[in-house]
Amino acid sequence: MHQALPSDFDATQEAYRALETLLANGKVRAIGVSNFMVDHLTALLDRARVVPAVNQIEVHPYFTQREVQEFCVERGIVIQAWSPIGGITFYRDDSQGSTLEDPVIVAIAEGHGKSPAQVMLRWHLQQGRSVIPKSTRPAHR
Repeated sequence: MHQALPSDFDATQEAYRALETLLANGKVRAIGVSNFMVDHLTALLDRARVVPAVNQIEVHPYFTQREVQEFCVERGIVIQAWSPIGGITFYRDDSQGSTLEDPVIVAIAEGHGKSPAQVMLRWHLQQGRSVIPKSTRPAHR
């Protein structure tokens, strides 16, 4: 499920129940959520029969979302990092710049003979997250 609907969380719960039914009927192997924060997950888990297998959220060195990550880990929900190399920072607040040019990340990359993107992907994997790298540039696909 892509995102919680806080203004009508009953609709969110209903949609999640439909996913639970698909799982129970063997139509899908796992169900998960995306962009659910702690309050959304708490409300969902109060009424759900099945704990989501995954919560896909934006996570990268500039945006770690520790609270929701800790909540998920404690409940066995895998965090799937969307925008794991900080790509969203390119079209958000330009004051942070690109994670690919962050001096600390660049120094770590140079010290290991890797690219900044490889360093950030490894950081995620070492912390037990699933990652979905993406690019809008054909040369990076």
